[in-house]
Amino acid sequence: RQRDPSAVIAKIQAFIQEHLDRDLSRDDIAQSVYRNPAYLSRMFRKETGMSLTDYIVQMKMERAKRLLTETNDKISNIAEGLGYGHFSYFAKLFKKTCGVTPQEYRKKHQTVR
Repeated sequence: RQRDPSAVIAKIQAFIQEHLDRDLSRDDIAQSVYRNPAYLSRMFRKETGMSLTDYIVQMKMERAKRLLTETNDKISNIAEGLGYGHFSYFAKLFKKTCGVTPQEYRKKHQTVR
């Protein structure tokens, strides 16, 4: 079963979900499923249509959006909790991905508490 690419991709996706709180490298991910990093990247892109990096960013931004709307945590704490050491980088990436800043997103989507 381990030879089935879909099973490996599912394991990778689960690993990424479990480790969104840190800066994930391709090597870390490859090691978790006992694969060569370059091969793993090609396999992931072939099967999902997106790069590992893009997938990780997408998952982190989805979690950030959820935290922005469901909690009152400081945005800098949310960024740090997703493995972004530099708030400005997180904010820039968030805006690039979501079209608005984290503050604007929270203001627009958060229900009144």
